[in-house]
Amino acid sequence: PDSVTGTGTAYQPKALRLLPMKYPDGSTSTAVTLRARLVNGMLQGQYANKFETGQFVFNLGQRN
Repeated sequence: PDSVTGTGTAYQPKALRLLPMKYPDGSTSTAVTLRARLVNGMLQGQYANKFETGQFVFNLGQRN
């Protein structure tokens, strides 16, 4: 299948390696949902949690 759906948890990074940053509700983590499609070796999709949404593209054929 060329469709990908998943859920997970996003964690805020630690500022200056000391204190974790916080989401607007004061938490340091939140549930996130991913929906994507595999198109010509590229994973393209959207992510969403209760504070933000966005898009992502991963080139699955490229090595660094």
